[in-house]
Amino acid sequence: MTEKYEWVPAKRNYEEEAKLYLLKEEPVTSHPLEISGTTPKVERVASVKVVNSHDPLTPTFDPLSTSKGFSDPLAQSATTLDLVTNDFPSEEEGFSPWSSKKANILQKYTTNESIGLPDFMGEVAPKVNMPVDKVKNRLEQLDQDENEEKEILKLTQKDYVKHINDLHQDLQDAWQTEKRVKSLKISIKCAKLLGDTSEVIKFYPSKFVLITEILDTFGKLVYSRIKRIATIYDGDTPIPLKPNFRAEDVADHAKETCRNWFFKIASIREILPRFYVETAILGCYKFLSNDNLPRIINRLSRMIRGMGDPLVATYARAYLARKAHEVAPKEQYHLIEGYNDTIYAQERFTEEHLKTMIESRRVTKSEYLDLYSPALDWILQCLAFRANESILNDVLEKYQKCKNGILLNAIISSFLPQQIANNAVALVNFIKETDAESFDKHQLFRTCLLYTSPSPRHS
Repeated sequence: MTEKYEWVPAKRNYEEEAKLYLLKEEPVTSHPLEISGTTPKVERVASVKVVNSHDPLTPTFDPLSTSKGFSDPLAQSATTLDLVTNDFPSEEEGFSPWSSKKANILQKYTTNESIGLPDFMGEVAPKVNMPVDKVKNRLEQLDQDENEEKEILKLTQKDYVKHINDLHQDLQDAWQTEKRVKSLKISIKCAKLLGDTSEVIKFYPSKFVLITEILDTFGKLVYSRIKRIATIYDGDTPIPLKPNFRAEDVADHAKETCRNWFFKIASIREILPRFYVETAILGCYKFLSNDNLPRIINRLSRMIRGMGDPLVATYARAYLARKAHEVAPKEQYHLIEGYNDTIYAQERFTEEHLKTMIESRRVTKSEYLDLYSPALDWILQCLAFRANESILNDVLEKYQKCKNGILLNAIISSFLPQQIANNAVALVNFIKETDAESFDKHQLFRTCLLYTSPSPRHS
């Protein structure tokens, strides 16, 4: 006999469900895309004189190309860039800063081959009278020349480094002359260079150092400018933001300028330059919110999954680890997630894929895998800094199926000697199973012995 079932719909409160998915609302005084010639004033405190502000997206005010009412930080002194670091935690004892590693990378990863470089930097259009719709025009500027073929310059390493340094100077000169969009375009173009591993891949770690120097400068310039225009006045006395300021201390016009930068970066079509430029100004989120950085850092970490080249993705994780450590050194979730993503990519990067990669790049297997070393060393140092033993256990558990000696060497050299000693048996077994072509086993044993001996670095 066939049984009969009676279906009863579940009771749902659609109004309550809709509320769960609503974005956080904030009151606004006008439509952000409205074209208006009005210039509202920012209200802070009745007894305080506040600088006039404008809608950053109207044709009467351009926060990226005018300094009316505000003085440019570089116009006074180049040392302004150094003041940015006062707003974020300084490097702590036992943590090797990135600045101490750059020289070794530039010295180790060199080449005698000619390096290709697109000749694109002389093509930034001169400043002209803009049409009424500045917002649309600015977005078009970012996409300008995207589909045009560029002449490829073939340069020696010395000339390549000089050319990149010239671009670095061009960015600062453009900023000083109030050409903010040109500075942004230089940053985008330079970031795109990090997506190319076909041109002399052995030079990639050094190229990463040179390009991220430019991105760091851009990030500091944007941050210092927003902080400068956030200054309010008590009579004729300027009251700048304190190093430990909170988002509610920031004037509304400075917040609008900050949002405008992020809106502009969000319009970059390609994932790689969009990731790098947003990460470069990661600290600027401090002007907008007090507690959103962890969520933003995790979002950037997941963006890296869209980068198909494992070498490019690994160095992107290293850059995010560095910038996140500067602004939120206690955040570790993105590091663990990034490490897990690295293991996942290693498992799916088969010998066949690896063989194709090294043949097309004209390098040996050991040379190719060694290119990952600076990035992995940095990521593991950030992950291991002040980490407890449970984190090391999770790292080793995830590593079990991996035979990459470069990664294992980074793990051993990053954690505390006592933590490594407590897991010596497991590490020795991992070393035995390591692919000898990726890293010499005797070097791994040497690292293991060296870093289980207490030293001032780990004390």
